[in-house]
Amino acid sequence: MKKTILITGHQCSGKTTKSKEIASQFQKEEVVFLSFHGKNTLDDKFLFSECTEKTKLIVFEELSDLAQVQLFFNMVLNPIVVNKRMKEPFSISPQFVLVCQSDIQQDQLVKLGASFHRRFEVLNTNF
Repeated sequence: MKKTILITGHQCSGKTTKSKEIASQFQKEEVVFLSFHGKNTLDDKFLFSECTEKTKLIVFEELSDLAQVQLFFNMVLNPIVVNKRMKEPFSISPQFVLVCQSDIQQDQLVKLGASFHRRFEVLNTNF
């Protein structure tokens, strides 16, 4: 299993550019960009409705803080069920890129423990 990539950094530090760089390693039909703006749960059964059976990478943009990152902590271990209106659900196991609006400090990430660091790779665009 590939690690989930968490991109953090100050405003205008290149976070979205970095996510597009990563996405460019895949075919266009294999990548889905989703906004997490204004959401605080993963319970929306149509959250992944833009995905197809070919989706290999999901980029979530606009996560606002560490609490939203933690929502993804366990989700990335299991296949994602994709629900589309009037269609049969199907499962995919994509890689994830999470893009945070704000800069999450390294000391905050350390508190999440070793299990987090086994599953996530953190890229900070401030450097």
